[in-house]
Amino acid sequence: MKTCIMSNHHPTESTDLITVVVLEEKRGRERIDCGSYEHAIETARDNLSTQNVVKIESKEGEIMYSSERMNLDEWEKHWRMEKKRALVEGDDRECPYGNSACFEDDLCVECKIDKVQKGY
Repeated sequence: MKTCIMSNHHPTESTDLITVVVLEEKRGRERIDCGSYEHAIETARDNLSTQNVVKIESKEGEIMYSSERMNLDEWEKHWRMEKKRALVEGDDRECPYGNSACFEDDLCVECKIDKVQKGY
């Protein structure tokens, strides 16, 4: 399993784990762990070819992008618009764990645990 190496740049958004899955007939399946959608998009772009299928998988295992179904540039444009829309609509809640991808309607794992613990 590979890990995205971060350069001197810090991701603008980080989550627990985003995975780029590369499926190639000869090499099989390769899973590349990334710390943000920004890095996952870069990694997917680097691995795109006519001989393989590239997917971006959320930390929950949901396929967010597949090269079989959509052009990466179009998906990225849509993803950025949704990200901006979410910021404009404003989620005033700030994650106590510093997870910038943690929203009221989509909590990070730590906040979900806190919520469950508060219920007991």
